[in-house]
Amino acid sequence: MVKRFSLAALCMATIPVAIASVETSLSPMPDQQVALRAIVAAGTTTVCGMREAPHLIEHLVLSHTIYGETPVDAVLSLRTHGIKLSATTRSDFTEYTMEGPAHSALLMGEAMATFLGRSSLPKMGFEREKRTIIREVKAQQDYVSSPTFYERFISLHAGGNRPCVADGIRFRDYQFDRVQAEFERLYTVGNIRLVAQAEPGTFNLSTIATAIGRRDTAAILTSQDGQREPAESLTVEGRDGLVELLFPIAGRSSLPSDAANEMADQARLHVQAHIRREYQLYTARTFVDQSLQGGWIRLEVPDIARDKADKLLLIAHQAMSAVDITQHQSDPVWKAIGSNLAPKPFAKAVIAETTSTHEGWLKRLIHTIRSLFGA
Repeated sequence: MVKRFSLAALCMATIPVAIASVETSLSPMPDQQVALRAIVAAGTTTVCGMREAPHLIEHLVLSHTIYGETPVDAVLSLRTHGIKLSATTRSDFTEYTMEGPAHSALLMGEAMATFLGRSSLPKMGFEREKRTIIREVKAQQDYVSSPTFYERFISLHAGGNRPCVADGIRFRDYQFDRVQAEFERLYTVGNIRLVAQAEPGTFNLSTIATAIGRRDTAAILTSQDGQREPAESLTVEGRDGLVELLFPIAGRSSLPSDAANEMADQARLHVQAHIRREYQLYTARTFVDQSLQGGWIRLEVPDIARDKADKLLLIAHQAMSAVDITQHQSDPVWKAIGSNLAPKPFAKAVIAETTSTHEGWLKRLIHTIRSLFGA
C-alpha cells in the first residue's frame, strides 16, 4: 500500500519552499527470528593425545546426512529454508547454531537431532575432512596439533584449562575407531546443553535431547596420555612497529560475550581518539576470543613507539572499567552455562615485548636452520 503526504502544510508561510511529495511504502514485518544452539563441552584442550579430535568430530557430525554429503552441503540445504547453520570448535567447547524464522523451528529441531543424535560418524568423510581441516588451519600435510599461544595465555592469565601437550602423532594418522570412541564419550546428554532463543514452546528441546540420548556410550578405545603443559611462565613477543596489549578476561561462563565485545569497542574507540589527537594516527584494532573458562581482548596499535604503550594501556583500562557489564547479558552461552558475572571481568593487560632487530634476525636464522636440518 502506498500513501502520499504533501509537504505544503508543513511549510512556514514566510519561507518560500517548493512543494514536493514523498512516497512511503508499508511492508509486513518479517517472521520473528529464533535460534537453537547446542553447546558441547569438548574442545582442543579436552582430548590429550588427539587434540584435534573434537574439531574433526564437529566436521563429521555435519557430514553424510539427509542434508548433504559435506558440512557445506548441510549449510546450503538448510539455507533454502531460511536457516543459517554454523559450527565452531574452541579451546574448551564446541558450539552448533541454527538461526532462522520462527516457522522453521520444527525443521531446525529435526536437523539438530539428526546431527547430534547420530549413532556413528561417517567413515566415508573421515579422510576428506582431515584434509579440509589441514587447509583450514593453514598447515602442512605432516601437521601435528600443538597448543596455541591463546590456550597458553588464558591458562596462565585468565583461568583457562591447561592445554594438552603436543600430539604424539600426525593429524593425518588419527584412526577412525579412536575418534568414533571420543564422539560416543563426549556427545552425550550430560555433556550437551541445548539453548533456545525463542518464545517458550517454539522448540521441543526434550525431543531433541531424547534423540541424543539414544546413543549407546561404548567403552573408550583410546589410551590418551593426558599430559598437559605446565602453566608457569609465558614469553609474550610482539612485532616491530606495533604496540600490542593483551587483556585477560573471564570466560563466557561468567562474562557475557556481548559485554566483552562492548569492553573491546570502548577500549578501541578511546585509544583511537587519543592517537588521532596526539599523533594523527587512525588505526587501532581489537580482537575478542573467549572460551568457557577464560579469554582475552587483544588491542593492536600500529605505527606507534613502544614507549607509548603504558599510556595506551591506561586509556584502554579506564575505558573498559567504565562499561556497565550488567547492561550486556544477552549471550546465550553465558545464560546456559553460568549466569554469574565475574567480580573482576578483566585483569591488567600484558604488553607484548619486541626483540631488537639483531635478535629478531638471529631467531629467524636459527628457525630456518632447524627447519632445514632438524632441531
